Amino acid sequence: SWRVRELLADRLKHNVQVPRDIVLHMASDTDAVALPVLSASKVLSDADLVGIVRQSPNVSKLLAISKRDSVSERVSEALVETQYAEVATSLLSNHGAAISGRSLERIAEDFNANAEVLEILASQRDLPITVVERIVSKVSQDVASRLRQDYKVAEVKVERDAGAIREDVMVRLLDQELEN
Repeated sequence: SWRVRELLADRLKHNVQVPRDIVLHMASDTDAVALPVLSASKVLSDADLVGIVRQSPNVSKLLAISKRDSVSERVSEALVETQYAEVATSLLSNHGAAISGRSLERIAEDFNANAEVLEILASQRDLPITVVERIVSKVSQDVASRLRQDYKVAEVKVERDAGAIREDVMVRLLDQELEN
C-alpha cells in the first residue's frame, strides 16, 4: 500500500546504501512517497534530478528538489526553466543552492512583473550588474535604494552612458571626415 511506501521512503531518504533504481522509483511515486526522497536522498545524481525536473509537471516535486540541502547550478538551471514563480522563490531562498548568473538573469526576465520574486532576487548576494539594472526599477523604493547603493548602479550606468555618447560622437566625427 502507499502508506507502507510512504513510511519506507521516509526511513530510507538519508540512506546512501539504497539502490538508485529503488530511489528513482520512489521519486516517481505519489507525493507522500516521492517528496522525502526528492528533498533529501543523496543517491540521486544531478542528472537524475534534472531528468525528474524536466519530466515532472508536479510543482510539489519541483519544490522538494529546490529545497535540498545542496542544489547544483545544473539542477538550479533546470528548476528555473520550469518558469514556476513558487519554484524560483524557493530556490532563491535556499542558501544551499548554487545559482548561475545566467539563471539569475532568466529569473529577472521571466518574472519581471512579479514583485515577490524580484524582491527575493534582489536579496541575493553578488548579483550580475545586468540583473540589478533590470530589476532596480521594478522593486520597492527601499530595495531599489539598497541595490543602487550596494551595486553603485547609477555610477555604472552613467559611465556606460558616457561611453556610448563618446562612441557616438567619434562615429559622427569619422563620418564627417569621410564625407570631406
